Amino acid sequence: MHATAGPCRTEKGIVRLKFVVNPAGYPHGFRIIDSSGVRCLDDEIDNVLHLAEPYPYVAGWIPVTVKFAPRTSI
Repeated sequence: MHATAGPCRTEKGIVRLKFVVNPAGYPHGFRIIDSSGVRCLDDEIDNVLHLAEPYPYVAGWIPVTVKFAPRTSI
């Protein structure tokens, strides 16, 4: 993933979290288990979760690891 805004575009980090999907397939809440240590990356998680919706419904918490890499120009 690439962070989308501001100074975060040059940051890298890994966020471990878990989230819940409602029966309609949309994220209903999440908890960060291990922070990236970079606040703006942690703040991007809500946006990241919405990228792949709707999800298939799964009961309970779903663990996910998101790796952010700096955006590079070609």
